[in-house]
Amino acid sequence: LHTNYHEIGRELEETLPERPTPASQLKNSEELEKIKGLLADMGADYLELYEFYPTDNACEYIFTRAYHGAVEDYAGEYLNLKPTDGDGAVVQNLWKPEYLSIVMYEGEIYTIRWENISRLVKVDNESVKILPWEEIQEIFERQIGYMMTPDEESHEMFWWRPSNVKIERITLGLGKVLMKDTNEYKLIPVWNFFGRDDTYTSLEEASEKCYLSINALDGTIVDRNAMY
Repeated sequence: LHTNYHEIGRELEETLPERPTPASQLKNSEELEKIKGLLADMGADYLELYEFYPTDNACEYIFTRAYHGAVEDYAGEYLNLKPTDGDGAVVQNLWKPEYLSIVMYEGEIYTIRWENISRLVKVDNESVKILPWEEIQEIFERQIGYMMTPDEESHEMFWWRPSNVKIERITLGLGKVLMKDTNEYKLIPVWNFFGRDDTYTSLEEASEKCYLSINALDGTIVDRNAMY
């Protein structure tokens, strides 16, 4: 690890890009192979590179759980309400998606952060049938329309002011859901819709959000904060 930690941290805050590069665009990286060896030593070889944030002399790598080619989608930001009571207190401590962030600086490790470490207990079904895309598309269009339509009584929208939303990325990945009336979670196929909005800034400057997650098995909306 580097000793001039704070100096490097300030540099990385200024240089690391806000927008990621997809993992598919990283080619022949000796540094990545070095990291994969480290993950294997840590017992985290089930994690695969999801995206990365490169600069000239540094890079942040984001890894998520993978299983038989399916990955748990990483969402830095998402729309949804926290599971709170009437006074605003969080009523349930939920198990968030697992991811590992490792920042390399000049070929050496700067930071490692491994969030929500999980263990695979069992597999219920190796081959599940998902809904056809046409049905998922209809559900998305209906739900996003509802989210952007002012309430008839309060005239308020899901956003605090009228906004433009641009969906730029749609993925079919794994998502954690809380099983009803239990404290157990399952990873299931989920369609995720990523994009940007101009609520606070221009579309070009806005950070990516996940606007909607849809259960690919039954078409229900998955709340990323409530986890069901």
